[in-house]
Amino acid sequence: VSYQLSENYSGNTKYRTSAVAPDGRIFAAPAFAFNVLVIDPLRNISYQLSESYLGYAKYATSALAPDGRIFAAPSRAASKVLVIDPSRDVSYQLNESYSGYSKYLTSAVSLDGRIFAAPFSGASKVLVIDPSRNISYQLSEDY
Repeated sequence: VSYQLSENYSGNTKYRTSAVAPDGRIFAAPAFAFNVLVIDPLRNISYQLSESYLGYAKYATSALAPDGRIFAAPSRAASKVLVIDPSRDVSYQLNESYSGYSKYLTSAVSLDGRIFAAPFSGASKVLVIDPSRNISYQLSEDY
């Protein structure tokens, strides 16, 4: 059996990546949408967080950190890493900024808890997100 939740979110290519939080809710980082989407399977509802992010194709990859937060590497319009904090139902961006188009489309959590994003066409360096220090940086090698 399949069905749709009653909430309606208009537009095209709204979301491209999501991650499951420790409490079972699903958080989707915005691509063309402006807000983070939250899907609550236990309550059978969805809603958006209040923080808004402008631009198109902002985020295409996200990963759950060991501390329960979700981090999304910037793709096209976004220049900063998006942080989603399910424990507080808020989102924000890290301070560091990255230029380029189609920067990161894939990421993975390493055994030490850092998140690594491989460069796509608009980036030449590996992005490292360190949740324990709440920072991001790039490795020095070019690809």
